[in-house]
Amino acid sequence: MYMNVAAGMGVRRVGATNVSVAEEEVEGFSVIDAALSIVSTIIGGGIISIPYAMTTNGIVYGAAIHLVTIACLMFTGHLYLTSK
Repeated sequence: MYMNVAAGMGVRRVGATNVSVAEEEVEGFSVIDAALSIVSTIIGGGIISIPYAMTTNGIVYGAAIHLVTIACLMFTGHLYLTSK
């Protein structure tokens, strides 16, 4: 089975049947899916970057970086929640 989208014709060929693109239902992210995707991206970046900053800068500067990061995240959360 193969998929081929005809350029400019609006017809998608799946195997031996032709299906109009307008007839297909296109599903996207829900609000919860999008929010979870953003949260997982933020957490993933933090898991990698914050410990690296701690090891390269030492305990004192690493703790300062943690505190600045926490303050920025709290401020961003506050802006997000008050914008709704």
